[in-house]
Amino acid sequence: MDTPLERLYANRYLLDVQLPYATHDNCWRAYDQTLNRWVTLHLLNADDPRAQSLIDSCEQAAAIDSRGVIGILDVIHQGALNWPGNIDPAASYVGIITSWAQGVSLDEYLSASENAMPLVKVLQIVRGTAMTMATAHEQGIIHGDLTTRNILFVDSGETRIQGFGIDRILNQSENAPSIAGDIQSLGTALHVMLTQYGLNRQGVENGPRPIPRGVPSQLRSGIPTSIDDLYRASQDGTFVTMRDVVDASSISLADLTQTRESRQQPTVDENDSTESAHGRRWLGVLTASLLVILLGWGGWQLLTHNFKPGGVPVALLPENFADDPLASMSASPSAQPSATQRLANLTTIRDFDPYGNGEENPDLVSKAIDKDSSTAWRTVQYRGADLAGKPGVGLLLDLGESSNVSSVTVEFSRAGQGLAIYVSDSDKPALKTAELMGKVTFSGTSQTLRSNTPKSGRYVVIWLTRLPQIDVESYQSGITEIQVGLS
Repeated sequence: MDTPLERLYANRYLLDVQLPYATHDNCWRAYDQTLNRWVTLHLLNADDPRAQSLIDSCEQAAAIDSRGVIGILDVIHQGALNWPGNIDPAASYVGIITSWAQGVSLDEYLSASENAMPLVKVLQIVRGTAMTMATAHEQGIIHGDLTTRNILFVDSGETRIQGFGIDRILNQSENAPSIAGDIQSLGTALHVMLTQYGLNRQGVENGPRPIPRGVPSQLRSGIPTSIDDLYRASQDGTFVTMRDVVDASSISLADLTQTRESRQQPTVDENDSTESAHGRRWLGVLTASLLVILLGWGGWQLLTHNFKPGGVPVALLPENFADDPLASMSASPSAQPSATQRLANLTTIRDFDPYGNGEENPDLVSKAIDKDSSTAWRTVQYRGADLAGKPGVGLLLDLGESSNVSSVTVEFSRAGQGLAIYVSDSDKPALKTAELMGKVTFSGTSQTLRSNTPKSGRYVVIWLTRLPQIDVESYQSGITEIQVGLS
């Protein structure tokens, strides 16, 4: 296996692990030795006919000033790739360096989800994406290849758009980039979120999406006319700017929120004046809109990338190579154990419910360590993702003796958990004093947490603070397998 220092681009960027990317294969997590930070590195052979177009497009896109965009940090016209093997040492590569952000694309999330996305969440995503796109358009920059694979949920609690300047060129889009094209693409994403039409359940599609068939309400029940109208307006040229999409989606979101609230309120007295009712309606709209703005995207935090080993040589940088702020609080970019790591033999486990009645399906706990992915320990069903106000619930693993825990991998039956891992020497650990291994606020179906410094203790707490939705009114988590790495 190559050592990290053998894989160096432009005498500056150490290539760590290869990342799956929709439009090309040569995408890497890399370490910038000059500025001591992690970045994403896109490489393209300088002899490729797309190279100059990629350079021009990315240099333009680098000017975008919006937190909602995975920003382009640098464009290197030609750089050598030092890597022993079959790579031509004389070859030169264009390097596009973007911000490093851990997360999952909307495409991946929808493909893994068994249930239709709630309408409110769909409208929140559309509205937030439109706001970011509007900022880019006002700076004269078009995406040109916007799909659900470009909308990324990151661990910082935000939704960001990736691929500006990159995807349109590498995907060789036949259509000239335009604001109208971006609006139509966002409308198509709206349709996909509502109906899941065109998703590849076996994995994320790299090719173009099929054109949606009919308005969303023809493929999914319960969709109001206003959302059908929103989709139509995105396709027929009614919306001229992304600000139009922001306004329309805000109104639809407010109306949907008000409709839900009105079902829980007493019927308006028929003697109320029309003016009074009208005033209450607009007060509801303004209140709901303010709520949307305040909430932002805080509820959207999903799983990290599934990094692609394939036939590609993988050389992980040492855990203590850099002061990586993601290492202690987020999932590691690779679930592969280090050469010095061994897996704990897990035989003793119990449910951990210190803030409830003390029990959480104790008869199922063994299914989380039985090495059978078809079985699972499940929480009881709750009325909300926040466990109906309870701080959390989980499992307590007994390692038999105090050990140095370097990583914990948890396999779930579905994505969407809030997850934290603690290590303690107490069989009744207090989470405020236990050692935190790491946490994510919106997990994937497989989540690995690791720390720069191993945590010492006999007990490992798998702590769930958020549950995925399983039907209209119920939320429940299921853990199919747990692995604990020791060093």
